[in-house]
Amino acid sequence: MKAMIKWNRVRLVLSILTAEGFWATIAERIQIVGNKRGADKLAESVFARCRHDYAGSVHVHSTYSDGMESIGEIAVAAAKAGLDFVVMADHHSLDARETGEEGWHGKVLMVIGTELTTDTGHLLTLNLPKAALPKASGDALDVMRQIQDAGGYAFIALPCDLKGCWKDFDRKIPGIGLEVFNLSSIARTKINIISFLLALARYRGADPVKAFNMVAARPTREIKLWDQLQDDAGRAGEPVVVGIGSVDAHATMRIAGQSFPYPKYVEVFGSLRTHVLSNTALSVGACEPAADLQIVHDCLRNGRSYTSYDNYGDPKGFTMDVIQDEQHVGEMGDTVTSHNLTEQHTFLFVRSPHAKSIIRLFKNGAPVISVASNVLVYPVTSFGIYRVEVYRFKVRIGCICFGSQPWIFGNPVRIVARGRSNGMPETANDAVQTDAT
Repeated sequence: MKAMIKWNRVRLVLSILTAEGFWATIAERIQIVGNKRGADKLAESVFARCRHDYAGSVHVHSTYSDGMESIGEIAVAAAKAGLDFVVMADHHSLDARETGEEGWHGKVLMVIGTELTTDTGHLLTLNLPKAALPKASGDALDVMRQIQDAGGYAFIALPCDLKGCWKDFDRKIPGIGLEVFNLSSIARTKINIISFLLALARYRGADPVKAFNMVAARPTREIKLWDQLQDDAGRAGEPVVVGIGSVDAHATMRIAGQSFPYPKYVEVFGSLRTHVLSNTALSVGACEPAADLQIVHDCLRNGRSYTSYDNYGDPKGFTMDVIQDEQHVGEMGDTVTSHNLTEQHTFLFVRSPHAKSIIRLFKNGAPVISVASNVLVYPVTSFGIYRVEVYRFKVRIGCICFGSQPWIFGNPVRIVARGRSNGMPETANDAVQTDAT
């Protein structure tokens, strides 16, 4: 364990010295796409469903642990930023719920969770009764079981962080999700003189949120890990591994042992967000918040959510659906069964709200197709685990898009053969079919 911590520190220093994150961001700005595939009337008609998109900021710390502001002050910042909900994650504390601070603060729903420290790493834990709060630094597997037995759910936090990563991914039980995006962790991979000075200049400008464009990136290692865990879960017949995006906000930054009161909560809340998609509307401002809290918990727990960099644009309108025999049969987080894929009666329908979008579809972690379009209708011809990434771009010349920005990352859909519980191919012919990279 000590060797791993030491190596992470070496990795962090090397990343700073070589400006690794800066050059990775530059490379990410250029994307290659294939031929455009538009929507058909069938998909358009099925898409016309009532779905509510609520924007939230997840993994926020307050004065109940090591954050700079109170729950009430954070709620004010969230309202100013235009959030619908905030998930708090004070370290080993659910005191905010005991003092009656969970629920509606004006138009913002404050959801009280906690960040638990185990012997293997950190767990972002939600919907946990205070009476079931495990002891600090306990055995990771025992803690996970205690959380689930009490009706809660959790995500492995900071899985690949350069300062405090999860140390053993064999120590995970079914139903535990993954914090695929952690803004603090991503920022650490972008720390170098060039990006720091550019971000500082933007932060001091008229629109401080633009500073987050310097750290808004695709977390390659975490996504690779997510795909691997997804594959392992599918082979074992376990539920889809739900991914989540977190800001890990404290409203303070430590540099060379010194604490600085930035970035502010309101600024962080304008960047990385987790959006939940619900068929039921929230009762904004309701005196009794239990039903609304349950809606948010159900969406987060079951993967009815996506992560987006809202500093690049409003992603509301994004969705990924499964259409089968002219019927809507599934969405993000679902496992959908099919008896026959050879007759092309199963389609993935993806929509982006921005005209200049790149939709990238992945199957079992491998790229399947990449198109410059705001709609993708893809005939599913093989079983597996499908997920989508959406980028915005500024200029397209042929198959090359310039000024690309990583924008939306959806939770996966698993499509399996009827009568099978896992995502393994039914036959040798069910291999990845790549239309474009």
